Amino acid sequence: MWTQQRSGNALQALARFLSKHISADWHDALAENSENFQSYIESLWDQPVRIGLGAALHLLCWIGSALLTWLSLILLGAHCSFLNALAIEGAVCGIMSAGFLVPGALGVQEAGYVALGHLFGISADISISISLLRRGRDIVIGVPVLLLWQLYEFRQLRRS
Repeated sequence: MWTQQRSGNALQALARFLSKHISADWHDALAENSENFQSYIESLWDQPVRIGLGAALHLLCWIGSALLTWLSLILLGAHCSFLNALAIEGAVCGIMSAGFLVPGALGVQEAGYVALGHLFGISADISISISLLRRGRDIVIGVPVLLLWQLYEFRQLRRS
């Protein structure tokens, strides 16, 4: 949050540096777009209620995800408390955020679940199962949303 609110000068300085080293056609667009981007970010932060509601919704969904992880662990036969499942889910989210360079976080999520499962006394086969369940959940939710988005874009193109 701090970097989003306070990074305007750094972003514009980076844009100025890059604009000196790129073609003249991109120079103006880069400078103008960096200022527009920063003003848009600042306008978002001028609405603290919406930021708070977004953060609360994110927290609620994260707790729901931990609840599903806990339920899955129980159904797979692992003895795990909800707080441990919450800790595992939070740490896996952090690991996956750190592993953003790996396309689809392939292997990062699985390694995270196995390592954390080991720390919490969960066997590797159950940890891998939890990871596969999470991937399946992402596919079940993600694919229909992507298809709906493409349908929406197709309709927008058709109208114009």
